[in-house]
Amino acid sequence: MDTYLQLTSGADKVVFAASTSEVCGKSTQLPFCENGDVVPGATSKGRWFYACAKAIEPLAYFRQRRRFSYVGDVVWAIKRQILHPRNCGRVFNVGSYGKVSLFELAQRVKARAGSASEIAFVPYANAYDSNFEDMPGRIPDLRRLREAARAALALALGAAALSQRAAAQQAWSFDAATEPSRVSAGARDMTWWNQHLQASYRAGPGLGWYAAADSEHREQGDDLTLSAGGHRRIQDWLLSGRIGAGVQPAFAPRFSVEPQLARLFGNVALQASAVYRAFPQSRVRIGSLAAIVYNGDSEFELKLSYGSTEPAGHRIRVVGVRAAWDRGGAFSYGASVSAGHGLYDAINVPGSEARRGWIVNANVRYRIDAASSVRLDLTLGREELSFRQRALGLSYRREF
Repeated sequence: MDTYLQLTSGADKVVFAASTSEVCGKSTQLPFCENGDVVPGATSKGRWFYACAKAIEPLAYFRQRRRFSYVGDVVWAIKRQILHPRNCGRVFNVGSYGKVSLFELAQRVKARAGSASEIAFVPYANAYDSNFEDMPGRIPDLRRLREAARAALALALGAAALSQRAAAQQAWSFDAATEPSRVSAGARDMTWWNQHLQASYRAGPGLGWYAAADSEHREQGDDLTLSAGGHRRIQDWLLSGRIGAGVQPAFAPRFSVEPQLARLFGNVALQASAVYRAFPQSRVRIGSLAAIVYNGDSEFELKLSYGSTEPAGHRIRVVGVRAAWDRGGAFSYGASVSAGHGLYDAINVPGSEARRGWIVNANVRYRIDAASSVRLDLTLGREELSFRQRALGLSYRREF
């Protein structure tokens, strides 16, 4: 083996060494553990110098019980678990828990083959020489393999949950939303109104894009913003982004770009994102790190954001928590809380001073049928010293 490892060390190849349970020798510590003691027999017995598989004489059996494994399960364990990079350098037992006597095995072989042969009871002395020594038991300890399989299953379930959520959606979807809000900034009371239209297309579980139009009404007038974005999943990586531009804006961003990169670890996604917005009179740069935990169609997110504005030089430091609960029924629920410095300054809200503030949102979605749903949002926000916002949003989604 040492020579083989030396010859393959520079070939960037995986070396897999296999043996039977006979490598454990005459150990009586059952079940056999990967790091258990090896107890070889006498040096005068040649069989203890190698590991080999013993052939069973046709329709002859000895008074022993064995734990047989389906060859397909063994191949799966080797290919999907043992040879996985995360298990490199580890030793694994592969076996089963069900015990079968050799007599039962002989009966199964006879029945399956439709044979009329008799089952012979062959003593050790007739099958082997008088000095033959056998192992007292062959019971594998499979805890290490089960732990590796559970870890792999958790990763697979996390990826499958995301894929199922994506596959469950139709190829096309259309969203329309309206949100009036009452705003107080010092002695001024204002009514703002936002309208949103979006068309989305999903080409597959890991690919999609959308186009949107947003109309915002404030006391300065009305602004229109056009945007487009998409996402692409490559194995455990998820790339997404959005780009937008205002049509002769008075207060909305003239230009914005928001790239995102996420990495999946089972049912957890770690995400890094950036935001750049160029307003008519200012610019905003924000960087964020987030952790998202998926549980079926429900999810929980913790997000940290840090940025600044120019030319005012205001700092943006925000922490946000978001949760969504969806058990597959007619109703699903969501909530989010964000707090920190510069919450409203980041979106160029008149009257904000980049002071401490918070925003709370609660929402509920009702599924009308398999393709249609409506959502109601209630949002409350505040920033020191005297900025207040109260918004009520209603949206409709139709999938095709």
